[in-house]
Amino acid sequence: METFLDGVLLTIGLIAIGYPLVRRSRPTPSAGPDPGRELRSEKENVYEALRDLDFEFRTGKLSEQDYHELQADYRARALRLLQHSDDRQHAPECHACGRLNPSGSRYCEICGASLAPVSACAACGTPGRPDDRFCAVCGHPKRVPAG
Repeated sequence: METFLDGVLLTIGLIAIGYPLVRRSRPTPSAGPDPGRELRSEKENVYEALRDLDFEFRTGKLSEQDYHELQADYRARALRLLQHSDDRQHAPECHACGRLNPSGSRYCEICGASLAPVSACAACGTPGRPDDRFCAVCGHPKRVPAG
């Protein structure tokens, strides 16, 4: 009887340990495209490299000349990333698909939707799409440009 219980406990232990290793992982659903994720990741990597560089210089692992050369390279890279980040903040985002388009674009490169600024309802302040004639919340008519 004791051997049987030992076998059962051993089997349960092996299943508990082995199951996570053999089960198929399911992809987690994403919340949608995040065009700035790569940029944020790269900025974090550069900042981390600068911190590591400072630490290695303070601990004596880098010569002063190497430290200054590498620091200048990483700082220039960080500056380019920050400038690129500023450019992306001024890029018009498509209201339909979320794509960031080049500055000055009038229509989305992907879906062709208008990139005109979103207008808010004069009655309730709810933002709406540029081609809306009425507010989706309160039904108030939007101003139609004379044309």
